[in-house]
Amino acid sequence: MEMRELLEQVMADHKRLDEFNFKKGMATAAALGVLANPAMAKGLYVDPGHGGKDPGAVHQEYHEKDINLQVANKLASHFKDVKVSRDGDTFISLSNRAKGANEKDADVFVSIHVNSSDKAPTTNGSEVWYYTGSEKGKTLANDIATALGSERGVKDTTKFSVLKNTKMPAVLIELGFINDETDRKNLLSDKWQNDVAQKIANAIKNLYSGVK
Repeated sequence: MEMRELLEQVMADHKRLDEFNFKKGMATAAALGVLANPAMAKGLYVDPGHGGKDPGAVHQEYHEKDINLQVANKLASHFKDVKVSRDGDTFISLSNRAKGANEKDADVFVSIHVNSSDKAPTTNGSEVWYYTGSEKGKTLANDIATALGSERGVKDTTKFSVLKNTKMPAVLIELGFINDETDRKNLLSDKWQNDVAQKIANAIKNLYSGVK
């Protein structure tokens, strides 16, 4: 083999080796979950808790399901790639809420709720839940709780179906207590709802730059 042919063969072998190592490295990185390509983002899934025959927490004439939907719609308005589990007063099973998010293959799942307690008015404030053992869920919960100035902080659980059965980082936000006078005044305020939705949206976008 002539020297020129030998050099061309060596260069071709190096190219194939580089391509193999690149593909192997990409596969390893993907398996470790360290790739973050904004172009591959699949968006946000917003879940307004309860609905239809399930009113959620109730105080006087006020129903949790209505507040959840109002805040969820305001949150969704901050994103282009977003889907909500319900856009009206309809009942959606817990399993179908998680199924909808998984089928969308969303990057982030956020469930909006309102709390209630027989200890009110001494019990008030917001809290953010994530599924026990989910580090990405914990990070998301911490960032949202910080953005909200959450009085009750971050909590973990294995009991909430929508957190257990979703495949992406997921949180459930309890915005406040419907039977606490101060919280209820906020929960029913359009201005307060807009402010809360903006803060949650900012926290999500700061953590997941590809979610638009």
